This record gives sequence, C-alpha cells and structure tokens, in this order.
Amino acid sequence: MPFALPNDGGVAIVDHRPGPSYGRVYEMGIGSGNLDGALWATGLTQLFRTLTDSLESGGPFLCYWPTPYEDESGHRCLEWQIRT
Repeated sequence: MPFALPNDGGVAIVDHRPGPSYGRVYEMGIGSGNLDGALWATGLTQLFRTLTDSLESGGPFLCYWPTPYEDESGHRCLEWQIRT
C-alpha cells in the first residue's frame, strides 16, 4: 500500500502480501533506479520511532536529513536533504 511519493518518481510502501515481509516499509524508486525496494523499517511503529528520533536528535533518517519548516500558508512540513 503506497503512502508517500518521493520527488524522484518512486513510492514508499507498506507490504501487505502474506508472508514474512508483511508490514515492512520499503522505498521503491524509479528515479533512484531501486526497483527491488530498499527496506526502511520492519513496520510502521519502527518507521515512526526512527523518524521521531531523527527529528529530535537532528541526526539522519537512513541517508536522509529531515528538517521541519512552516510554509507560506502556515502548514508544517519536512524538507528532506540527501547526504551520502
């Protein structure tokens, strides 16, 4: 089930197929060339814990550095920078 669309034309998904990968979170990127999927987390709980830790510590989430900001309409958003 897709839940986010990265700017590279890929998709972030939660695997709902029966079996050992059920519930895992992957990023599949057309722009990045990763069509097999990169494992982000073993489930949504782990995904949000890791993301929360990253935001609170100022550290990375995988190879991404999320920075909170407020856009001109007042919506709070995350800007993602890739650092390798």
